[in-house]
Amino acid sequence: MVSVEGPVETHSWTRTRSPIPRIKRMFSAKISIPRRPSQNHRCTIPTEVIRNVGHHTSSLRDVLSISLTCQRARKVLVPRLYATVELRTNRHCKVALEAFSASPKVTHHIRILIVRPNNVERTPQGDYLDEELIAGLISTLAIRMPLLRSFYWDGLEMPKDELWLTLRRFCPLLKSVGTSVGYLPIRNTNSLFDFRDLKTFILSVKSDSLEWLLDERPTPEKLPRRCWQMLLEHCPNLQELKIGGSAPSPRIFDTRHVTAGRWPRLRKLTLGDMRLQPPDHDRGASPISTLDQFLIVHPRLQEVSFLQPGGDGFPSTLSLPFASLPNMTSFSGPSRYLRCLPHPENIQHLSITTLHHCLSAFPRTYALLKAMPSLLSLTLWIDLTFANRNIIQDDNNIFRNLLECCPSLLHFEVFCFTRPSFHLRDFSAALCRSPRLRSFSLTKVYKPSDEDMSHTAVRIARDNPHIQQFSFRYTQDSWLTHDSGSVKQFGQYGVLAGDDGLPTSILAHEWGFKVFGQPYSRHYVHDLESSKTRRSSGSSRSSWSSSERARSPRPLSVLSFNSFQFSSK
Repeated sequence: MVSVEGPVETHSWTRTRSPIPRIKRMFSAKISIPRRPSQNHRCTIPTEVIRNVGHHTSSLRDVLSISLTCQRARKVLVPRLYATVELRTNRHCKVALEAFSASPKVTHHIRILIVRPNNVERTPQGDYLDEELIAGLISTLAIRMPLLRSFYWDGLEMPKDELWLTLRRFCPLLKSVGTSVGYLPIRNTNSLFDFRDLKTFILSVKSDSLEWLLDERPTPEKLPRRCWQMLLEHCPNLQELKIGGSAPSPRIFDTRHVTAGRWPRLRKLTLGDMRLQPPDHDRGASPISTLDQFLIVHPRLQEVSFLQPGGDGFPSTLSLPFASLPNMTSFSGPSRYLRCLPHPENIQHLSITTLHHCLSAFPRTYALLKAMPSLLSLTLWIDLTFANRNIIQDDNNIFRNLLECCPSLLHFEVFCFTRPSFHLRDFSAALCRSPRLRSFSLTKVYKPSDEDMSHTAVRIARDNPHIQQFSFRYTQDSWLTHDSGSVKQFGQYGVLAGDDGLPTSILAHEWGFKVFGQPYSRHYVHDLESSKTRRSSGSSRSSWSSSERARSPRPLSVLSFNSFQFSSK
């Protein structure tokens, strides 16, 4: 897999020492370095062993390191490295697609391709990429990707028909497709709606600014008839469906037809800011809404997400019988829906989309969390800027109480846009109250007085030896949604432990923008025992050079798009 942060993988909570030193010794034991390579010193480990090592190594960065030990290992592990390709920045899109055009053997192994041109988080204002050019390059590469099974386009606008035509023609295994839409109209003749027997379909709304909020709320618009015809008539085996964007959305679709769908194998459902009922809907006419009926007839649903926190497009509450949704283990939505779930004891992954804007909102959340003994991951959205609070005491109590309500929690994610922001020392102290916690992600508003992100990471690792991986995201301003906003600094860290289980060093990947918008990126290893930092060749923590990747001895096609991999949620 090739990506900056990588798509979702299965959690691995067992801490082990990095296997790379031992594997390297195994591959290249006692070989002198002659001036010219000798044919007598070739890797003698069986191909099947190399393949199994790569298959059972959870970290793709470790797989990359193994592949660089010898040419034979790289040849065997290339399919594993390039099975999933995710391009998250404009630079990644340009460099990777050009490299793939010159390397048809590499593109042959791609099974999942995710392209994010003009990523809102990672694109400076005005530094936009020609999305038609990127779509054209992918169209050219389609004939070289016969194993492609999943494709997702996440640009500011939907690509032209040519891309969908070539993908349908040259990628016969493609059964999962998705695209974002911007402000351009969606034509009924769009070739996207010619796919058949899809397993996954995603149609999300994207916007790079919030200027549209100055106007009135957008008028609901109907999706093309052929879109519903494709979904309702030609995709009986649909397993995942996502329509719409997070609220507030610049486009609101009338999606009442979705509740008429009957997909026996549906596992994952995500509904954004949309209209599921007419505006003059009589909420007292029937205790069971069409949304309730839809959820009842899909008992195999495992993940359900509602990305809108309110509005008249959705029913005010859910009325689900006890026997409904028996297999649901993941839920994302407002608190008013959370209280109506028939089996809260089965929830393992929870994201509460309702904004916690006052201290009085937390006791209700505490009560809901205590009713979920199986909870493993929790995501919250907090902004107490206008709340009457004690900055130090109240903030510390909030995080401590949240973690104490979830004794089995393994992952904790917080979007906190409170100003003035809390102290990270207090946040670190709260993490100590949850010894089972293995990872966390924190998004907060950047302030000039924040200490260097690397210093914060070292403190977290030392104060919380049970934490195995974590990330920080410092934003320019408050976000109106969970997935829309500009980022000033980002840091991702993995903790390595010694024989005694205590942390010895951290692997770090940091990127961001300087004062004048110039991007920087750096990878390094920090030794916690000796307080020394081992930098990647060509990188400098003091200079934050934006060109350091070009000076690295590692292949650019791998280094640019593959940071060290965590086991993500």
